[in-house]
Amino acid sequence: MNKPILFLNNIAQSESFTTTQGGGGGTKLPPRDRIAHAKYLNKRFDEARTKLVELRQNRQAQALPSRNGCYLKISGQAGYELIANSLENRRSKKGIRLITVSKNDVDETQAIIYIPSGEELKLSRKISEYSNPEKDKNEQPKNRNLVASIEDINLALLENLWQDPIEDFPTETKVWCELWLRTEEGKADEIVRATHEICQNISIEINQERLDFPERSVIVIRANQEQLQELFAQSDNLAELRLAKEPVSFWSSMPNYEQKNAVDDLLERVSYDDKGVSICILDSGINNGHRLLQNSCSDNERETYHPEWTPTDQQGHGTQMAGISVFGDLQNAIESREPIIISHRLFSGKILPPKNFPDNNNILYGDITNQTVSKCEIKIPDRNLQYCLAVTTSYETDYGRPSSWSAEIDKLAFGDENGNQRLFLVSAGNTSNLISESKIELLDYPTVNCKSPIQNPAQSWNALTIGAFTEKTRISDPDYQEYIPLAQYGELSPHSTTSLNWDTKRWPNKPDIILEGGNLLKSPDNNIDSCDDLSILTTSSKPIVKQFELFDATSAATAEASWIAAQIQCLLPSAWPETIRALMVHSAEWTPQLTEQFQIDLKKKGNIGNLLRIAGYGVPDLEKASSCATNYLTLIAQESIQPFNKDGSTNEMHFHELPWPREALYELGEQLVTLKITLSYFIEPSPGELQTQNRYTYSSHGLRFDLNSPEEAGNIDSFKKRLNKEAREGEKDKPEYGGIGERWKIGPTYRSKGTVQSDSISLSGFELADCNNMAVYPVGGWWKTRKSEKCMEKECRYSLVVSLYTDSTEVDIYTPVETIISIKV
Repeated sequence: MNKPILFLNNIAQSESFTTTQGGGGGTKLPPRDRIAHAKYLNKRFDEARTKLVELRQNRQAQALPSRNGCYLKISGQAGYELIANSLENRRSKKGIRLITVSKNDVDETQAIIYIPSGEELKLSRKISEYSNPEKDKNEQPKNRNLVASIEDINLALLENLWQDPIEDFPTETKVWCELWLRTEEGKADEIVRATHEICQNISIEINQERLDFPERSVIVIRANQEQLQELFAQSDNLAELRLAKEPVSFWSSMPNYEQKNAVDDLLERVSYDDKGVSICILDSGINNGHRLLQNSCSDNERETYHPEWTPTDQQGHGTQMAGISVFGDLQNAIESREPIIISHRLFSGKILPPKNFPDNNNILYGDITNQTVSKCEIKIPDRNLQYCLAVTTSYETDYGRPSSWSAEIDKLAFGDENGNQRLFLVSAGNTSNLISESKIELLDYPTVNCKSPIQNPAQSWNALTIGAFTEKTRISDPDYQEYIPLAQYGELSPHSTTSLNWDTKRWPNKPDIILEGGNLLKSPDNNIDSCDDLSILTTSSKPIVKQFELFDATSAATAEASWIAAQIQCLLPSAWPETIRALMVHSAEWTPQLTEQFQIDLKKKGNIGNLLRIAGYGVPDLEKASSCATNYLTLIAQESIQPFNKDGSTNEMHFHELPWPREALYELGEQLVTLKITLSYFIEPSPGELQTQNRYTYSSHGLRFDLNSPEEAGNIDSFKKRLNKEAREGEKDKPEYGGIGERWKIGPTYRSKGTVQSDSISLSGFELADCNNMAVYPVGGWWKTRKSEKCMEKECRYSLVVSLYTDSTEVDIYTPVETIISIKV
């Protein structure tokens, strides 16, 4: 494969768009006697207000300050919806505000609302209007959806704002917590400053770092339960409390293959051709004195989060990441006799403290990441930076829920009003951090992997999350001849975590791809052990003592992914970060051993959905991701789209009529040709526990793709009408033809979970000859409803990657398209 990938410039045709996706069959409400129910709710509301007055009087008697408004907990009935959106009044700056929405273990939806002083009667009025027949609209009680969905009203407790398991709730001992504050546009500084004053008055330790998101600011405090209760009593701006998770990094301290002569030989074959691309490793630092690294990372290419930290690597993990990030498969580079050209460089962004400094567990890791990224970009502003992060928290209860750290990575990847989009490659985290030191739980491999959730911040929507598989099964060490590899060739690495236990309706599929992460052994006496042969070779952080160390797990896989991303960027300098991510996913395939290991029937879409949450889209192929051949064609379109109008309605969709090897496909006739499409875009995040309700989705917007079916080939208007309600406005009948539907390998239901979506379909050459019309269209997100953020008319970027592949090498599908594109240019 030695032909270049073809870029398509400005081929998208825009049409106004109204989605055809309707509601889900109406709101499910419990049956109610409206008079009795309204009477009960008003009684509960009055009781809550009476209790609040008593609490304020007690505080007044003790000369203690009190907040102005009140927090209420509104509960729905188990098995029914709570129409939480209707609880607040967005039109009034002083109206009721919805704080959090969540479900408990018995399927009850619970909402926490804040009612400013003087606004209490508005909720009571809504309840009374529901019970009054004179207020009925269209023969239905006024406010029916809201009031009928409410089961109970109580004063909210501090514990109701706690978003982690209640057993982790602070007691007498002070702990570091993330304090999420409710903010408004233009008032974040004022609200944070007021919170600082309250904390100082009640001796709560507070860090100066903070993160800002739409309608939320996050700070870190150290407090016990008593102090938090006092903060809750005084502050009108609390939204959530979470445990500040302490991060850990993962590395192997296995024996080393010390062969100094191998380094000499390798360096004789290495040459450098800098293409302006740098991998920024956010880790423990890089010891660039290692001879294999010194020409790729100068002293000026090292930065630290804390100005007093040394940039050297005392832990070793960052230098281990560096060896693979520079060379890819270092063992292969050493054993090969071929010349090696290195076209990218390294930059070290140190985010882990040296041994003589305190841990970072009292600081927001999102802020640490943000500040370190900023320092790196100030130091080398003219280079194309990609970010590699193999540091995660072992706290396992996020289960896909965005954290302040993962949301900050999403925010950094999305960029700002000047662009500045960034590619982040993040490790999924390892099973070893969720099990005992003996790893005895891995005797239950791979079930234990399916139960071990991907770790924070790898739930980031915009990051490329890296899991691990393994091809390392051969054991040469005579001491281990009676041992058995846990994973067989091509199966999931025992180190890799998955997202099988996440909420599949709310969160993306993770990981996105998998790469080599090493293997483990089962001993004859049923213990778990490691072995040199099953690990990955990399550079040692102590080159005076030894040149090489052994490495494994998702850290090693993430370092290799960074190397692949850098190779693609060097070959395709105009490719966006969204495009690099798309190409890596687009080139990925599941190994046959993976589908067999998890008994995946590829004809059953539900099974494929599970495989996506175990192994992502599979193992990427650098050759396919960066080049073409006469029988393998890849096209790339990089475009911008405005998803919404001022009124929150969907604005436009893009149609791509792709240059197509129509005659070549006709020549292939009944032979199968595989068409693959990958859509990649970044979202602007809005974190917090309101992601379950309409206005409060975490993502700013969503995008989807579709393809005209063979039946629609002769009537493209029918394809457009199928997707675009506005195009058939006034028509009673739906378009005659449907889409390809079940013929997709993955299908729209499972591929659409996340911001990188990939799918393929195999059709005959005859059928595919006229399937070159593709559409990209928007779906909902918080941009469409938040007028205060002035974002309804924002544009977003996307990358669309399309490839055709045929087994036949006798028919050229590349050259005809290359010719069409060159003529247009």
